[in-house]
Amino acid sequence: MNNRMESIYWFLIVLFGIYLSIPILSLIINCISKCDLRYFIITAIVTISIFPFVNSFIIEVFRFEGNAWNTALELPILGSYMIFPLLGYWASVTDFDKKMRKLIYILAVVMVIFRYEGLKLLSERDGMTNQLFMNYKSIPSVLFAIGVFVFFKYNNCIYKFGSRFKKLISQISSCSFGVYLIHNIILSIMSHVSFFEKYSFQWYFIWPFICYLFCVSLVWLCKNNRLMKWVFP
Repeated sequence: MNNRMESIYWFLIVLFGIYLSIPILSLIINCISKCDLRYFIITAIVTISIFPFVNSFIIEVFRFEGNAWNTALELPILGSYMIFPLLGYWASVTDFDKKMRKLIYILAVVMVIFRYEGLKLLSERDGMTNQLFMNYKSIPSVLFAIGVFVFFKYNNCIYKFGSRFKKLISQISSCSFGVYLIHNIILSIMSHVSFFEKYSFQWYFIWPFICYLFCVSLVWLCKNNRLMKWVFP
């Protein structure tokens, strides 16, 4: 419950809180107009994603310690990570025209580049993982999440392929939870390999893909083994 065995499992606790809150949030959403929902979205993004990130960015990059952000200004009703189910609902019921979709995709790509380059440069500067871009509620992460959601909403790529490809994607998807459970352990082990030295180019842009493929393969083998299949859900 306190993430002392493996810190990466903190996200499971967050999910439990979100799931318990959804019945109440759904009642609120069903009682408001589209205009009210847009207000809700804009206020949430500004107070939870933009202002706090800009404040932290100024402190980390320019070393301006006199700057401070009062977290009490953030929208209280969307505490923790409740902003994501709200954004997901909004994106699912909103019809984006082509111009708007292109803008969302461009912003998502820009934010990905900004996040990874910023994380790499600041981590190299500090000699450790800089936490500025590790806040998943920050505007780079939020815009990227919206971009991915909208892309798959309007581009059902998987349906264009044959049944074998669909089956492969389904099998890979079934390994996702197992991958989440073990990937941080694999990362810790492989960080001792000199080629994948922490904060190097390889660490950020090559190793994640190798780590993912290795974890998927391991989980898949265990799930298809009579004895080990009980280990990975």
